[in-house]
Amino acid sequence: MKQILKTEGREAVKKNLLELKHPMITDTSFRDAHQSLAATRYRTNELLQAAAILEETQIPYQKLLFSVESWGGATFDVAMRFLHEDPWTRLQLFEKALPNTLQ
Repeated sequence: MKQILKTEGREAVKKNLLELKHPMITDTSFRDAHQSLAATRYRTNELLQAAAILEETQIPYQKLLFSVESWGGATFDVAMRFLHEDPWTRLQLFEKALPNTLQ
């Protein structure tokens, strides 16, 4: 879907989604999973390792994986106050790590 968005625009994504006969998945691991299990304390480099695995393994599932939720909840606050990381840099690194996945 990300490649369709980049090359053809959002109307093409919308059309493609409406033509599908199966549900699409949004993976929330990068936001909700570690928010619940580890108080959102995973550092960006740890999450990028998982993102690389997801990107490698999603190829066979790309017809099912719609997007990855990597932002929201306490992620901004925790990145700055507890992890001392730049939350904007985190988003840019996710974009590079997941070139075929919407975020």
